[in-house]
Amino acid sequence: MRLVPVDTYLNFGNGKKRPADEGGGTFNVFGSNGVIGHCDEFNNPAGTIIIGRVGSYCGSVHYSPEQCWVTDNAIKGTAKTGADARYCYYLLLTRDLHSLRGGSGQPLINQTSLKSLEVPERSFADQKAIAHILGTLDDKIELNQKMNQTLEEIAKAIFKSWFVDFDPVRAKAKGRPIGLPPEISDLFPDELVDSEIGEIPKGWEVKTIEDVAKVTSGKRPPEKESVQSETCQYAVYGGAGPMAFCSEPLNFTKPAIITGRVGTLGKVFYLTDDCWVSDNSILICDAGVYSPLVFYVLQSVDLTALNVGSTQPLVTGKDIKNLNLVAPSDSLLQEYKGLFDLIKNRQSTANAEIEVLAELRDTLLPKLISGELRIPDAEKFLEEAGI
Repeated sequence: MRLVPVDTYLNFGNGKKRPADEGGGTFNVFGSNGVIGHCDEFNNPAGTIIIGRVGSYCGSVHYSPEQCWVTDNAIKGTAKTGADARYCYYLLLTRDLHSLRGGSGQPLINQTSLKSLEVPERSFADQKAIAHILGTLDDKIELNQKMNQTLEEIAKAIFKSWFVDFDPVRAKAKGRPIGLPPEISDLFPDELVDSEIGEIPKGWEVKTIEDVAKVTSGKRPPEKESVQSETCQYAVYGGAGPMAFCSEPLNFTKPAIITGRVGTLGKVFYLTDDCWVSDNSILICDAGVYSPLVFYVLQSVDLTALNVGSTQPLVTGKDIKNLNLVAPSDSLLQEYKGLFDLIKNRQSTANAEIEVLAELRDTLLPKLISGELRIPDAEKFLEEAGI
């Protein structure tokens, strides 16, 4: 297959300083490593490719299907006549743009180095077909991600309504219907009473996390590998999430919740699979039906405000143990945990599908771009797979 300069297909240009209004807005603002905010203006059309220009993320590649603002930390790529923008995005993903870095101080990529790239010559029809195949997989991945986000918002909204705002109790106290099935509605009292933390539903109790769960620190893993392998297949969680892999899981009861103890503070994770929890994290387990409540209580607290570290951020197990929650009846806890588990199971199914789709996309991508895999063969494969 004949090679041609990449600027056969793309016009390149530097982004511009982001607008002064950095609050909410309609348009995504792209920096060197993707979306960094929103604004009310755009400086590039839908179908823009964004390439990190400066800093540790220079060479990263992103795509905006909508109008957007590209900052001066990035280079914008727009498709020329006879070129498909999404195909060009996938094309750049197959090139090692990081190898184009220069600069004596911080890493830098310029338009000249980008234009030096040679890429396979493809007809516009082939470009459209390849973009459609890979785009179909990415669209399904995005759909699953959005569904998971919606499910999480539903679970969190119900938690807040039932266990923070006490909406069903307030409605019953005023004689209004609460919009829940009778078997669930009957589990809520119809009166609020005073407590040491303010009004709570009658018959409910103020408890601490220590009252309902075991709070400990994680442990140093036996070894760490940056890439998952047959010998190191278990994720190692730190305060910021999965950070490595090790050969064995830490023994603790699941489900469990972890949050950062030292370094990264404020993130909270709900664990259902075997893994290792490192010693820079706090592990909360043995919570049983209280697990969802503990999870959302921790998410609702400003954990960074609990920082007691002098040289680096630190949260103590004692601070976590002393956090309050309002405990309803066991029957209502069971109802909510059943709903929460259904949502988590559906999210797990979607995540598993995302992994399969991403692996398939990453396998097809270089083969389609290089011509090693014929477009009809890829289309037939996806059709047989029901995609």
